[in-house]
Amino acid sequence: MRFPTLSRVLLAILSVTVAWSAETPPYVDLSQETERQVIVSQGTDKVYQGHPTTLLLPDGKTMFCVWTHGHGGGCGPMKRSDDGGKTWSEELPVPENWSTTRNCPALYRLTDPQGKTRLFVYAGQGPGGTRQPDNGTMQRSFSMDDGKTWSPMQSLNLECVMPFCTIMPVEGGKKLIGLSNIRRPGETKDKKSNVVTQSESTDGGMTWSPWRVLVDLGDLKPCEPEVVRSPNGKQLLCLIRENIRSEPAHFITSDDEGKTWSEVKALPQGLHGDRHKAVYTKDGRLVICFRDMGKNSPTRTHFVAWVGRYEDIISGKDAEYKVKLLHSHKGSDCGYPGVELLPDGTVVATTYIKYRPGPELNSVVSTRFTLAETDKAEKQAGKPVAQKVAGIVLDDSDAKYSGAWKVGEKLPALVGSSYRHDDRAKKSAASAVFTPAIPETGKYEVRLLYNHASNRASNATIIIRGADGEKKVTQNQREACLEEGIPRSLGVFAFAKGKKGTIEINNEGANGYVVVDGLQLLSEGEATGERNTRSSSGFPMKTSASAAPAVPVKIPPPMLLKSAAKAESVDGKSYDLVVIGGTPGGITCAVRAAREGLSVLLVNHTQHLGGFSTSGAGGWEAPYDGLRSPLYGEILKGAADYYSKTYGEGSPQHVVSMPSKTSRAHIDRPKIEPRIAELLFNEMVEKEKTLTVLLGHIITKAKREGSLIQSVTLKPMHGEKAVTVSGKIFADGMYEGDLMAAADLKTQIGREARSQYGEKHAGVIYTQERHKEPGQRGFPKAADEGTLNIRYNSHATADIVEGPQSGEADGSVMAYNYRLILTRDPANRITVQKPANYDPAIAKAAGGGGFVPNLPNQKVAWNGGRLIGPQNEYPGADWPKREEISKRYLEGMLMRLWWVQNDPEAPEKDRKQFANYGLAADEFPDNQHAPYEIYVREARRLVGRYVFKEQDNVVAPGISRTPIHVDSIAITDWPVDSVACLPRKAPGGSTDGILFLGEETRPAQVPYRSLLAKEVDNLLVPVALSASHIGWGAIRLEPVWMQAGESAGFAAALAIRGKTTPAALDPDALVRKLAASHVMVSFFNDLDVTSDDPRVAAAQYFGTKGFFASYDAKLDAPLSASVEAVWQRGLDELKNGKLDPIKLANAVLAAEVATSPETKQTKGGALVAMWKSLKAQ
Repeated sequence: MRFPTLSRVLLAILSVTVAWSAETPPYVDLSQETERQVIVSQGTDKVYQGHPTTLLLPDGKTMFCVWTHGHGGGCGPMKRSDDGGKTWSEELPVPENWSTTRNCPALYRLTDPQGKTRLFVYAGQGPGGTRQPDNGTMQRSFSMDDGKTWSPMQSLNLECVMPFCTIMPVEGGKKLIGLSNIRRPGETKDKKSNVVTQSESTDGGMTWSPWRVLVDLGDLKPCEPEVVRSPNGKQLLCLIRENIRSEPAHFITSDDEGKTWSEVKALPQGLHGDRHKAVYTKDGRLVICFRDMGKNSPTRTHFVAWVGRYEDIISGKDAEYKVKLLHSHKGSDCGYPGVELLPDGTVVATTYIKYRPGPELNSVVSTRFTLAETDKAEKQAGKPVAQKVAGIVLDDSDAKYSGAWKVGEKLPALVGSSYRHDDRAKKSAASAVFTPAIPETGKYEVRLLYNHASNRASNATIIIRGADGEKKVTQNQREACLEEGIPRSLGVFAFAKGKKGTIEINNEGANGYVVVDGLQLLSEGEATGERNTRSSSGFPMKTSASAAPAVPVKIPPPMLLKSAAKAESVDGKSYDLVVIGGTPGGITCAVRAAREGLSVLLVNHTQHLGGFSTSGAGGWEAPYDGLRSPLYGEILKGAADYYSKTYGEGSPQHVVSMPSKTSRAHIDRPKIEPRIAELLFNEMVEKEKTLTVLLGHIITKAKREGSLIQSVTLKPMHGEKAVTVSGKIFADGMYEGDLMAAADLKTQIGREARSQYGEKHAGVIYTQERHKEPGQRGFPKAADEGTLNIRYNSHATADIVEGPQSGEADGSVMAYNYRLILTRDPANRITVQKPANYDPAIAKAAGGGGFVPNLPNQKVAWNGGRLIGPQNEYPGADWPKREEISKRYLEGMLMRLWWVQNDPEAPEKDRKQFANYGLAADEFPDNQHAPYEIYVREARRLVGRYVFKEQDNVVAPGISRTPIHVDSIAITDWPVDSVACLPRKAPGGSTDGILFLGEETRPAQVPYRSLLAKEVDNLLVPVALSASHIGWGAIRLEPVWMQAGESAGFAAALAIRGKTTPAALDPDALVRKLAASHVMVSFFNDLDVTSDDPRVAAAQYFGTKGFFASYDAKLDAPLSASVEAVWQRGLDELKNGKLDPIKLANAVLAAEVATSPETKQTKGGALVAMWKSLKAQ
């Protein structure tokens, strides 16, 4: 794996010409919190304490620390802690020859194949060894009694620079592999060469095989490896320090227990540094401590921790954040850490460092912290990485001038500190001539550098004299010199090595000032590479001397649920209701049940509640502005109150958090920032004393006995320790429907055929866009005209185009994407850098969708990046596969964003739309500002006691509203729609799957039966409820799910009180409860369900029985005799259990148009009277 010197030169050239702009990860600064620091061994003005390692014993309390006296000096100072590193003993007695063994002692606890465990100290130089030429043999000492006594140091006969930097058991513990670095065998020229090597032990660390070279990078100096095993145990990752500071740190991987290793790759920028030591925390994240040596890192030379995941490193993704643990007051003289994780989650990171000013030399110091603390802490934004300028760059002072010129400093210069302009007051000829030294014969792009202004010449003359003769061009210096970060080109010209070539700038005929700031010549290939990829040229993006300095970006702590339970506290317990899924629908189900007196457990697979609402939705996709259910209303009112109190009544933030009063377009619905949505959901949950929340867990098993689910088994999202909980009632509140799957219920993934339910738009489908009538603003037309009280959408589909497999069933679901929160606010913007695995083909494919505009605080929610196809693997996959698919979508979106902002192939319209947008720094701060969850538009759906279909969403024959369901528990108001499902088209049609029935769809009733499975009686499914693919298009919105979830919570409470199951619950009793509790079960244009007017509750209830044929309640209108007669007949049938609601609604419509005298009652009064008679019954 050794690279020849020539390869290193080529790599160095590429690193100059392809230098991507980047930012270091955000970081938390704990270095000034001295209460976290424990001094293991204090340095003095004469004693230098250096290079420690630590070892925590299995009891979780006993810890050893060993270090050196002097830099790379004698091994032997050792201390013991019995309280997890809070206090330390005096120095322990050790064998005499330890002090003559030098260089970075390393502590390990190793077990041989026979099960015998020893403690080891390995050191890098034998007795009498010195650090020059530091190529002695490795030594080892061991203890058989947990560190009470130690053997003398003894040679392992392995030449080394360092002892084993890392030791990893492999093949189930049959052997150990130890990695370190040595001088290159046989090297005679480079006395400081470094290669990474591996040795093996089959006797638990007592003896070791000869070295095997793993990594040899020629002139580079890889060293100090650290091996980490992947969370699934199948891969080894080796992090490698690079001692040539101009190069990044490296990594390699092994998929065969260290027998073979991959090619070398660069570590993410945040891990560039020395002597990495890693530990997994309980939530599966990695904490990697090291000396930070990253270029431009704000924590460079200090002792830091990198916090992220294993898979991030493999994919090139950087840290969630870093932690500055200790500040070095002696440059980079720190690191070589010990890192331990205590049972309570405390990380103890130990290093040698000059931790305070003064005469003392380095000390051995620990810092103690938990991720729970650093997750919540405010983060400071990372620094931009220095950018390189390619090619030949000359400053204005390198030119030869004739005529009158002035030095200018009023505006910022691109090169150097000043520039020159001709003295127009003298009205004389002026010229400047550059004579660059051409390194190789070839073609070069020529770029004259200047700073633009309105008084500049639009016709500055430039004469280029090269190998092909002379050419004259002009330059408009009123235009910005940098076009998307790259200087404007004067053209490509041939120049010969060793022959004189010149570039002359003069003011002949100039109509303004001619400016010379500098000159750049770039080989044609380099220039093409810059322009094709829109990579940064490295020049500063300044526009004027008065331009404001960069605004520091502050990153707040994430919105974490403080009351979340630990897994062990719920293990073995029983609850009235167990809700799997912390989506808004799952939350409202749990909260309503808790408010009704039930003991409830709410389980979520991530560490953040709220599903899509807290992962980028940006608003409430509800054409109906009213508050359809109490908890939905609490969240909407809570958002408006938050913005009013925080920013002021009538502030822009407050205004956009409420429905627009001046527009009826759906896009002007209420908006909310995801972080504030999470804040409100957390507050709602934390108020309920009988509600327990378990985060970061997934369901793996459901135990059934007959028609009842008895218990569920849960395990950490990134871990293995399972817990079991039982319940009287269960609810599946997940988008993915995993509880249904675990209980082995009948579900549907994909599209039904047209023939299955008689749905016109079912199955594979290709559509055309519907055209608006003159003056029409949107669909449905009734909403645009104001006769239907919902907001209109701007588009709709119309005719079906027949194409391949039209109308056939398949396993496809709607395409997914993330909804990224973007902003142009410099104080809150994280610029998206070119992804490490950038692929323009993926970037181009990740299209579709636009912005949800006008979120509070200058944000938008980008609804694009829809890769079509990969989503179809997601619904039935396990969580590792789902995370892999989600990552693919996120990377695709980031590629797309970089592409539209940087690549000249991107359409100009898109380039303008996305210009200057970056990720919002205050959103998802613990997930690199990307949403916690992908937008799962559709996954598996229940096939329950009623399947909600296309027919339920269109006006029923004979009446003026959608079909009536006597067991309605919620309403829909979104049009039936679907985004693309497969990447194919029919001639004249859209991509397969796209439909938006904006004209045909009307508000519909959702029957309780759609929440009930056929196979079990004690399960409620308010989210992935029973609907066809087409019917699902109107269900799949958070406002609908929140209402259905709350209704499910009411149902659970009624069932518990009645000592029955949700399936056996009287649906009429549930509907009456919902109507009385301000839950909208029947949509009306003219009713507000938040009202305490008894007529509203009565109308809601009777709207589910067929007493209304349209969406107009007209409670104050007189009741006609004909309608009174029909209503009385309907009431009698209802009481006798013979009611046919559709038949009744048809009769009502006929009675309303019939000529009939008015009675003395109003409609509302009659409804209340009937409501009371039912209550009395």
